Amino acid sequence: MFSVWMFFLKNPELIPEEFITKVPEVHEALEELKVMSMDKKFRAAYRAHIRAQNDQTSREANAEARGRTEGKAEGIAEGELKKARETARAMLADGVPADTVSKYTGLGVDEIKAIN
Repeated sequence: MFSVWMFFLKNPELIPEEFITKVPEVHEALEELKVMSMDKKFRAAYRAHIRAQNDQTSREANAEARGRTEGKAEGIAEGELKKARETARAMLADGVPADTVSKYTGLGVDEIKAIN
């Protein structure tokens, strides 16, 4: 590894392709060297482009995470509603009055009557 870096430091433009593909750090160093050798305006534009790409990637990751969280919350709410309806159905089958079922399940009386 030391010899690869010594070769890179002496002759970065002659570095063999196998070193670039096998050693990711060498590839990164070459990319940074290319950026550093650009003129000031081009380098600023390039870095702005890279920041914009990173920002977009971050926005997409955040949106995906929010989507998973929102989807999970929706799934939990649906599960709770299903369980409340099952409980209401069982209570009604045991002859519990609709207003009492409503009190313990959180379902509206009209919804409970529709379960029958």
